[in-house]
Amino acid sequence: MKKRYWVPALMLLGAGLFCYFFVYGYQFTGGLLCALGAVRFAFGLLNLCRRKIFSIIFSVCFCAGIILMIATGIWIGLNMGGSEQPQAEYAVVLGAGVNGTAPSQSLKERIDAALHYAQEYPNTVLILSGGQGKNESITEAQCMYEHLVDAGIDADRLWKEEQANTTNENLLFSMALIEEKTGAKPEKIAVISSEYHLLRASLIAKELGLEMLGYPAGTSNPLYFCNMFLREIFAIWNELL
Repeated sequence: MKKRYWVPALMLLGAGLFCYFFVYGYQFTGGLLCALGAVRFAFGLLNLCRRKIFSIIFSVCFCAGIILMIATGIWIGLNMGGSEQPQAEYAVVLGAGVNGTAPSQSLKERIDAALHYAQEYPNTVLILSGGQGKNESITEAQCMYEHLVDAGIDADRLWKEEQANTTNENLLFSMALIEEKTGAKPEKIAVISSEYHLLRASLIAKELGLEMLGYPAGTSNPLYFCNMFLREIFAIWNELL
């Protein structure tokens, strides 16, 4: 049976390559499956090795990684509900993908959350943050702006930040925009984003010296949620390191 260790490794590799190249939005899951296939292959080789100490060390490290992933996942989960009182003078809406000129499902969910927030807190200014990526005909900020204006939100309440390509840039450039328009940088902001993204956004906000009030946008697709939740675990590690 040990000699067939390569069978599950090839299955994981095949599934990973399929997700990476043929399933839009699941590149991270594809890469993760490929990595697991490589791990399974390496574990099989170590089991065939006469020196079992290498297999034991590998198993311990693998289990430690799984435990760390679970702990990080719990940490993310505890922050997905956002803040109890998310009202602030300014709320930054974090961008997501645009398909041509139409919002991706993830961005649409953030737009819906931003609309609900704007209606609930009518005195808050919304900073729509997101640049223009590959295959995007307009910026993410412009896409959000158009949909919110069409939904009845006063354009004067919507400020566009159209240069950011990362979460760090979303917050950094948004603070610069607020300071440019008002002459002062706020100490507290609300951040509207997908629920799985709020923890990382709060860590970045803390680095920038900001108090962040999270406001979650629910993810309707459970498969996509799992894909992004796993991706977020590794993004949190990257942020902490």
